[in-house]
Amino acid sequence: MSESVGPAPADPQRDGGFTLVELLLTMLISGVLIASLATAISVAIQTTPTSERRIDDARSTRSLSTYLAQDTTSTPPFAPEQGEGGFNVSTVDGPENNDCGAEGTNIVHLQWTETVVERKTYVANYRFVIEDGAGRVRRVTCSAPDGEPYSATSSIFLTPRLDPGAAPVASLTLDAVGNVESMSFTLTGQSGETVLVEVASRNPSEFFPT
Repeated sequence: MSESVGPAPADPQRDGGFTLVELLLTMLISGVLIASLATAISVAIQTTPTSERRIDDARSTRSLSTYLAQDTTSTPPFAPEQGEGGFNVSTVDGPENNDCGAEGTNIVHLQWTETVVERKTYVANYRFVIEDGAGRVRRVTCSAPDGEPYSATSSIFLTPRLDPGAAPVASLTLDAVGNVESMSFTLTGQSGETVLVEVASRNPSEFFPT
C-alpha cells in the first residue's frame, strides 16, 4: 500500500524573523544613510545664504562701477577740491563734503561744474548709511547755479545689506604733480568678501594745469 507524501514541514528557524546579526546590520546601514542625508541638508542650508550674499556682492560691484564711472569722468582731478570741483574722501563731515545735507558718513564727495546756458555746480556724494543693523551705500546728488544754494536733491541706494562694521573706503592715487590719477573704492559684503572698484578722472583737459 502506497503512502502519500505531504508537504515538508516548515523550517522553524525561518519563521523566527530576522536574526540579531541581520537587525544590527540593517540598523548600521540605516544610520549611515540618515547621517549622510542630514549632512547634505545641513550643507544646503548653510550654502544658500552664502550664495545669495555673493549675488548681492556682485550687484554691489555692478551698481557702484556704473555710477562711479560716470561721476568720476565728470570730476576734475583735484584733491582737495578747487573752484572747478574735485575729490573729497574725508570721513569727517563738514560743509565741504555734505553740500546736499544727507545723512550718513562721507565716503567720497565729487564736485564738478558745467556751463550750458549758465554755470552750474553738480555734486555726487557717496555716503555710508546704517539701517536695521546693516550698512548701505547711498548716492546723493544735488546742484546749484553759480553763487546760489544747492537744491534738487535726489538719492539712490547702490548696494544691498553690507557689513555695518566695515565702512567702505575711498582712497586716491595721485600723479607726480598731485592730481588724482585714480580712485579705489573698497567695500565688504555680507559674505565677508572684499569688493574693489577702481575708477579714474576723465574730466576735460581745460581743468588740468598747463
